Amino acid sequence: MIRIFSLLLLAFLIVSCSASPGAKKIVRFWAMGFEGEEVGPLVRQFERQNPGIHVDLQVIPWTSAHDKLLTAFAGNALPDMCQLGNTWIPELHAVNALQPLDSLIDSSNGVNPDEYFSGIWETNRIGNRTYGIPWYVDTRVLFYRKDMLNAVGMHHPPENWNQLLEAAKLLTDYSTKLNNRKCYGIYLPVNPSFEFDEIFFAWQNDGTILKDDDCYSNVTSSNDSAAFDYYLNFFKRGYAPTESNATTNLYQAFASGFVCMFISGPWNIDQLRNRVPYLNGRWAVAPLPMNKNRAANAGGSSLVIFRDSKVKKEAWKLIEFLSRPKNQLQFYKTTYDLPAVKSTWKDSTLLGNPMVAAFYEQLEAARPFPRIPEWEQVTGKMGEWIETVVWERNTLSQAIRGMDSDINRILEKRRWLRRTGRMFE
Repeated sequence: MIRIFSLLLLAFLIVSCSASPGAKKIVRFWAMGFEGEEVGPLVRQFERQNPGIHVDLQVIPWTSAHDKLLTAFAGNALPDMCQLGNTWIPELHAVNALQPLDSLIDSSNGVNPDEYFSGIWETNRIGNRTYGIPWYVDTRVLFYRKDMLNAVGMHHPPENWNQLLEAAKLLTDYSTKLNNRKCYGIYLPVNPSFEFDEIFFAWQNDGTILKDDDCYSNVTSSNDSAAFDYYLNFFKRGYAPTESNATTNLYQAFASGFVCMFISGPWNIDQLRNRVPYLNGRWAVAPLPMNKNRAANAGGSSLVIFRDSKVKKEAWKLIEFLSRPKNQLQFYKTTYDLPAVKSTWKDSTLLGNPMVAAFYEQLEAARPFPRIPEWEQVTGKMGEWIETVVWERNTLSQAIRGMDSDINRILEKRRWLRRTGRMFE
């Protein structure tokens, strides 16, 4: 009798444990900043549809995310999946932390590479493998004072480089006279290390910044150097402010006409509407002016799975769920982050909105930054040298030589890895 009771108790415990929440597969998901705070409702929906999976969502501030990821890697404590800024993927790939996703993509009914902007998709590919799935996207467009352009006789946004320079001159003269103080047609960063404007101009002039498998600098090429010269012209001619604190509050500077154009991303649509609502209807956005092309960055964040995860199948399910068009749309309406999946844009809140539609056009011309872990060091040096020319500490030719030398020094290890065959495929 005791033996029978013991067997029944053991069977009951087995059944109870298998039905308990502890038996669920747990997916540890790190998400960053505002997006991490807002993805919670979608995560709960996913759990309701997949009762055998629990998502342990941890929100990481962007300011500490990079260091936390590297510390977790060193301590073998990475989560199962994570939101990554696109420029961080090469760094984590270089330490072999990321799981290739190609076999999962090939068998997926929900993730189709053709459904993504090609430039955005390519940010997640290194060699012949895919390491991330775009979650939301951004790029840069031109914000401009429509009313002031009309006042100077230009009834459309500048469509090419010549028109951008002309618009900057006309707006500088008009706004300076209107406000009875020195004003500027356009804001461009004096040190564009993290805003990348000088890189867009180089790309639009068929420059490449790097060459030979991204192992050498290419900034001395005629296309790159001519683009830098064009960028610096706005400062030389007094069309862009050189003071580092000239636009401490860009929104007020734009509203007052202190600056009449600037290049930025989709978050500023909502910011301008909320911060300077009295300006609504007097400004607009447009794709970047064309030169040889109108390239800009393929930005945003992607979802990755870490190589050491024990629940890759469940993590992939969550990625597929977050990639569904209806969920991408829900996330956009919560965060105003632009959807990565192109079919989502059919909704009238996106392509039906001229402000947002301009980003769609620009995203079609977006391209990835070089997918190398040293890229942020490269852009940092470029920005520093550009700044010295703005402040007349160097000529452009001196700055280009210094930039070229610094970039080649940064890429020494990459050249060694290529020579020794140790570069990851």
